[in-house]
Amino acid sequence: MMMCYEALSSSQSSQFNSLKAEVLKISEQMSELKNENSILKEEIGTLKWKINSLEEKSPSTNLSVITNLVLQELFERDRCSSNVIAHGVSESTSFLVAERTAYDKSTISNI
Repeated sequence: MMMCYEALSSSQSSQFNSLKAEVLKISEQMSELKNENSILKEEIGTLKWKINSLEEKSPSTNLSVITNLVLQELFERDRCSSNVIAHGVSESTSFLVAERTAYDKSTISNI
């Protein structure tokens, strides 16, 4: 009968140690989840702030900005409609627009 109690005690001790190890793992995972949760809460707060700042801008302002951008793009396309693209030709390294333009004209004329 004493053997039976010792075997039972040993089995319970083993189960307790196994349970204890699992509780420690869960505790570590909870700690990791808390840290991740804090990071996510900060990111959500930042995103909410960004959304609010975007929503606070008046729609007419956004519409006028978009309209201006579209018009600028259309004017730029029209301005560049007769541009030439030359492959394998080096570009001017000058910082002055007039010098770059003169270099480009000269290079295209030589071609």
